[in-house]
Amino acid sequence: MEQIHKALLNGEAVVIFPEGEVSKTPFVSKFSLDYSKAIEGTDAQIVPFYIQGLWGSRYSHASESVNRPQSFNRVISVGFSKPLPTDASEQKIRSDLQFLAADIWNLAMDHSESIVPLWFKAMEKRRFRPILIDPAGRHVNGFGMIRLCRYFGRKIRAVAKGERNVGFMIPTSRDAALGIISILGAGKTSVNLNYTAPVDTILGCMEKAELSTVVTTRVFFEKLCGKENNFLPPDNIQFSPVKATANRTSPTNIGLMLASFLSARDMGFITSAELY
Repeated sequence: MEQIHKALLNGEAVVIFPEGEVSKTPFVSKFSLDYSKAIEGTDAQIVPFYIQGLWGSRYSHASESVNRPQSFNRVISVGFSKPLPTDASEQKIRSDLQFLAADIWNLAMDHSESIVPLWFKAMEKRRFRPILIDPAGRHVNGFGMIRLCRYFGRKIRAVAKGERNVGFMIPTSRDAALGIISILGAGKTSVNLNYTAPVDTILGCMEKAELSTVVTTRVFFEKLCGKENNFLPPDNIQFSPVKATANRTSPTNIGLMLASFLSARDMGFITSAELY
C-alpha cells in the first residue's frame, strides 16, 4: 500500500482489484482489500471499471461446463464509470459497478453470436449422445432436441404471430428445457413466470412484460383443479419448506380458468368435450 500511495502522489494511475483474488463467481464480490491508507492524503479519484468476457476462461473459477477452450473467439469488453471521490463508500462503488456491468453486458451482446445457432451446432455435434436425461426414461439425444425444438417452434410461431415476448410457465423438466429453446429458436424472448406465485402476481408480470401468449400445460389444471378442490383452481401452491396447496379460490382464479379453457378450445388445443 505504501508503494501505491507513492505512485498516486506522483500522479500515476494504479489499478486495484479490491476483491483481492480472482472472482469465484461472475458477479461483483465483497471487497477484501483495504486500500484506504493508499489513497489517504492524495488528490486521486476512484474510477470503477468492469471487465466482461473473462468468466469461463481457464483463468477463472468457472466450472468445466462453462469453460471454453483457448481457441474460442472471446469478446472482451472493458467499461469505465464516472470518477468518484476518494471517500466514496464500498457500497457506492459496488452500486456503480453493478450498473456498469449491466451496461457493458448489453454492449457486448451486440458483438456476440446469437445463442440459437451456437446451440444447434452443439446439438449436431452430439447427435447420438443423450442431452436431456428424463426421470421417466424419455431421454433425448442431439438430433431429438433439434427435431422437437423445431416442432415446438412452429407451434409457437403459429400462436404468437407478431409478438416479441412469449410467457413461459412450466416447472423444471425435460419439456421446460425444450420449451425455452423453442421460444428462442422462434425468434421470441422467453419471459419465465413463476407458476407457484399468486394469480394477481402472475397477471401483473404479464402486463409489465406486455405478454399476450403464455406457454404452459393443462396438466396444472388436471392435477390441481380436481374433485378435492371442487374442480376449481386453488389460490396458490408451495413446494418449500413443505409442499402444500391453499384449498381456496377467488373470482380472479375462476375467471382466468374459464378464459384459459375457452381460449384453448377456440385455438384447437382441446375439444368441447374436454371443457368442464
